[in-house]
Amino acid sequence: MVVGDPGNALDFDPAEVTDERTERLETLVEALGLYAENGHLAEGQDERLRRTLGRLRALLEDVYGRHITFAGEAQRPASGMRIVNRARDVRGVSRALKARRVSSSANADIVHTAEVVHPGGEMISVEIDELM
Repeated sequence: MVVGDPGNALDFDPAEVTDERTERLETLVEALGLYAENGHLAEGQDERLRRTLGRLRALLEDVYGRHITFAGEAQRPASGMRIVNRARDVRGVSRALKARRVSSSANADIVHTAEVVHPGGEMISVEIDELM
């Protein structure tokens, strides 16, 4: 069971589906095919299976730009949006997230950094008008 809101399966940035990621996905699907064809081999303690599934999850999180967390994974943030905004120079305003209305149960992991914020520049990581 997924914890949090992993979002819509069709809601991803096609630019994130690079040739390199497509190749990695194909390799992972092939490796997992053994388990799909031989369900009796899938055991929770199978370290190779766990590593392969971990790589698949990391790849999907990169493409979808959000965490995918399952019940019992207390050390991971709940499923939800991941926003990364890295700037070299900020002369005006740099915002990572600006929203009109956000659910109080929403989960967002935000990384908002800049090398230099010039005089008069401003960094706003989160700006929310209404929390529902």
